[in-house]
Amino acid sequence: MRENYGELTLNIDPDSIYTGALGGATFAWRAVVDDGKVAESRPN
Repeated sequence: MRENYGELTLNIDPDSIYTGALGGATFAWRAVVDDGKVAESRPN
């Protein structure tokens, strides 16, 4: 990666809401609740 993009800093702070599965779920929840987006429906 360094060869293509140079030095990068990744946000891996455990207090960040964008870290891990919980962060991803929180991000998606905000998109649906705050932005009025529609959640995907999948058949069972």
